[in-house]
Amino acid sequence: MILVYTDSDGVLKESKNPVPEDVLKSIAIARATKNIIVVRITGAPAHHLDDGLVVDRAFAESGGVELLSSGALSFAPDADEALQAIQTLKQSLGITTQDGLAHTPYGTCGIEGIRYTTLTIFLGTHPLYKEHTTSACPQEIAAWIKEHIEQHGLPLYMRAGSSAAYEYFDIGHPETMKKERVVHMIGENTSYQYEKIYYLGDAGNDAGAMQLDGVIPVTFSNGTEEIKDIVRTRNGIYIEKPGPHGGSAEFFYRLIDGTF
Repeated sequence: MILVYTDSDGVLKESKNPVPEDVLKSIAIARATKNIIVVRITGAPAHHLDDGLVVDRAFAESGGVELLSSGALSFAPDADEALQAIQTLKQSLGITTQDGLAHTPYGTCGIEGIRYTTLTIFLGTHPLYKEHTTSACPQEIAAWIKEHIEQHGLPLYMRAGSSAAYEYFDIGHPETMKKERVVHMIGENTSYQYEKIYYLGDAGNDAGAMQLDGVIPVTFSNGTEEIKDIVRTRNGIYIEKPGPHGGSAEFFYRLIDGTF
């Protein structure tokens, strides 16, 4: 039996877009004919996983939340501290918006998705929130958030990122925002010895999981240089196609035919 962990955005699909048909089909065949276990881990909120892709387990917020097959949410056993810290931070900031535009002393910002153990704030033009125009300055928002985290002594850290059209800040507990926690948790709770374990990733928040002992890292032409270096160093698998545009489907088909 083979176990495949996979990131979502940038690997299985373009950010927040539907999962391509070839990916849906290749994973369905892999699970049905080769008994391949597929575990999906994304930093996005849980409702972004409701996109028609059927896998064995699906985790959102980098593992803080699991979307069960029933549609219910299950929180990680150690997520209580993160849940409380995020709630305290939002109350301190005066943010009541769950998803969409929020007002701050420095102008408006966007709240990306309904989250529980993390908080993502964006500035600029987000492709999923084209009706909202933010006005706050990213530097002022970053300083404002940091001030409130320090004021309350919250066990949170903030990670900045950007795309072509917007900047964002991911805020969460330093432990619950690690995707490798899911890999450790599943490994500790199963006695089965998998023939091979793969991790498909494309960006920095996949790096920790891709470097775990016993894990074969896989990336694609759209992977960051950091991730490509990990794959080269660990003799992993590199596919010369973008993950969402043929790369991840090729990986699963090559698992099916025994190439990997």
